[in-house]
Amino acid sequence: MAFPRPEDYKTHEGPRGSPTDWTRKAKRITGAVRAHDSKVAKSLKTLGLEDIPKSERDLKRAYRKAAIKTHPDQGGSNEAFLEVQAAFEVLSNVK
Repeated sequence: MAFPRPEDYKTHEGPRGSPTDWTRKAKRITGAVRAHDSKVAKSLKTLGLEDIPKSERDLKRAYRKAAIKTHPDQGGSNEAFLEVQAAFEVLSNVK
């Protein structure tokens, strides 16, 4: 038996009559959402926030506060400062 081509997914049905295309797509989407949520959660923790800020002003305030603590010129490490920058980038793209 040959594997179905991508064009056949819409008409190919699983054992219970449900399209296998839908289940594959759903698994891909939920996996992407979980990965996205974990990035957002890690970014919130890095910036010392409990929830996604309502305004960009609050996000920038948290970023500046964390950047001052972790900046290499202020006694922080370069890796920690880069993590803060990445966290700010992730959270600024969430909205």
